[in-house]
Amino acid sequence: MSLFFFPGKTLTRMLFLAIFAVPLLLVEQVVAQQTVLFEEHFDDGDWAARGWYDSPDMITDSGNRVGSSGSSAVFTWAGAGQTTAASRGGRVKFDPVEGFTMSCYMKFSDNWEWTGLGFHPHLNLFMTNRNGDLDGPAFSHLTTYVEIVDGVPKLLIQDGQNIDQSRVGENLVGVTEMRSAAGGNGDADGHGGGAYLNGDVYWNNKYWSADTVLYADDPGPYYKNDWHKVTAHFQLNSIIDGIGVANGVIQLWYDDSLLIDHHDVLYRTGRYPNMKFDQYMLLPYYGPGVPHSQSFWIDELTIVQDEQELPAVPPPVQSFLLFEEDFDNSDWASKGWYDEPAIEVDANEKVGETGSAAIFNWSAQGNTTPNSRGGRNQFSLAEGITLSYDIKFGDNWSFAGDTLLPPSIFTFTTSEDGTWANPVSTHMSLFLDHLDGGINIGMRDMLNIDSLRWGEDLTSETEIRAVAGGNGSSDSHRALSFTRNGALFNLKHIRSEPGIVSAAGGWQHVQAHIQLNSIVDGIGVANGVARIRLDGELVLDKQDILYRTAQFPEMKFNQLMFLPYLVGGVPGQQKLWIDNLLIEKEERDLPVPVVLSSDFNGDGNMNVIDALCMVIAGRTDPQDFRLDRDSDGTYSALDVIDLIKNILSTRVTD
Repeated sequence: MSLFFFPGKTLTRMLFLAIFAVPLLLVEQVVAQQTVLFEEHFDDGDWAARGWYDSPDMITDSGNRVGSSGSSAVFTWAGAGQTTAASRGGRVKFDPVEGFTMSCYMKFSDNWEWTGLGFHPHLNLFMTNRNGDLDGPAFSHLTTYVEIVDGVPKLLIQDGQNIDQSRVGENLVGVTEMRSAAGGNGDADGHGGGAYLNGDVYWNNKYWSADTVLYADDPGPYYKNDWHKVTAHFQLNSIIDGIGVANGVIQLWYDDSLLIDHHDVLYRTGRYPNMKFDQYMLLPYYGPGVPHSQSFWIDELTIVQDEQELPAVPPPVQSFLLFEEDFDNSDWASKGWYDEPAIEVDANEKVGETGSAAIFNWSAQGNTTPNSRGGRNQFSLAEGITLSYDIKFGDNWSFAGDTLLPPSIFTFTTSEDGTWANPVSTHMSLFLDHLDGGINIGMRDMLNIDSLRWGEDLTSETEIRAVAGGNGSSDSHRALSFTRNGALFNLKHIRSEPGIVSAAGGWQHVQAHIQLNSIVDGIGVANGVARIRLDGELVLDKQDILYRTAQFPEMKFNQLMFLPYLVGGVPGQQKLWIDNLLIEKEERDLPVPVVLSSDFNGDGNMNVIDALCMVIAGRTDPQDFRLDRDSDGTYSALDVIDLIKNILSTRVTD
């Protein structure tokens, strides 16, 4: 038995950040031309004319202003316990941008008291186009905050709506892009963050603070009742090959002195590659309630587009075209189709103004195959492929089906099976289906089943086994095994959310990336990838799949079966169309684990001694440390204590 530790996990996170994050800080930033998105001088109350919305309400104060003329906006909490000021503020929309710089002047009344709790008041907030114009900022796909907390300038982010609520507390970094960035599903950038319960739902936040109080109670250069300029810059991180890269920027200046400066922040994952900032909120909120009447002023607010060309560390990718089909003519054989290809085309239903699409028509109730059967095509060997296609369903399409033998449209087989392989009985068949209106990936490897040990879990015993069911579950995904008509079947079905595919008659674009897992030291490692986008939005992302064992280290994809088949038959006549079919070879370096023996000292048990030794082995040569620390011939509590002391002293020295 072996344990696997991936980059991003506890033992290797510091090494990972040292290799990938630190160099980003050394790369010169290229700043694009700045464009003013919004500015407000607060000189009059004609808020709607300048773009404010959501019932804007602000009181102007000509007696407190920056400069010799005009006025500022003042927010006064009239009495103890109040959370909102007499004037509520407002919101502003601006053109979507990936980066912006906001600056303003702020001051507080001489009797202002802070919460003393490390949070509140909320002052300046920004949201993105992933949320609506009137959505609340506290639980969103991304909100950034510029505020003063206990006298200290502070920047904060939260993306509570992105939390995988079913896996709070798990480190999903490197497992899936369907996760949060600000806490709850792992720390992807080393800046911490955490989740907390609000009712029965987890919220999150991550923050950066200046080192000292800069809105002080006593008169002086940092007095809270004097105007001070606060400038903040937020730049979203890059999405490269579907993966969020921790190269986002967060900066804060106080009176033009840079206090917070980080270029290794993760704001978004590959789930939302098109997320951009597009909304500012000036909605001061003092959550715990003010201790007495007190006021806050703001003036000379400016928001400018400020997008930088970010340094990136893309994973190495090899990509080139394997096959494409636009269905504009029926000369199938000349384009590599075989197995008596028969694909009906429809010039009335197509993507674009010219050409045609493939149509599959199940003409009567109970039919499992359409009037045109489809065909097969072979391509060059590839461990990773990306399939793209446009699909349209008839408006009476039924997404129901057999959950054990789901309806398939595209099936891929590998070099371990022949040109005429039966897709149900192979060393590996991988198929895409739309069961329950989702976009799902399933696999079978029924020829790999050890039938003599059907039902046994052989995962830690041998590589001569099936991974899709019948001989145990080899990763975190459910593997099913069942019999039909005396035959052994298996199925691993990785499903998206149901109901995301429309049967309303419109075209939708699907992109699915599959990469086989690594074989390390003769062992199949569960680091295979399944990633699906629907109309550009990530709907499925798994990076912890075992597709093959070391029994077939040279297994690669090489055949497409375009043979739509609905198990059990259709409930009535129904149709679907396919257009712009594209298969690309796309292979990237997968994270390879460090393999450490569980039974480190070879005594036949996995205990605290082994655990300590594995911790040591993860950071230095295990031969530098003797297990029998006091040389009495046994491994005892005294040895454990000595090992702990050694670890602690080594860390302190480091």
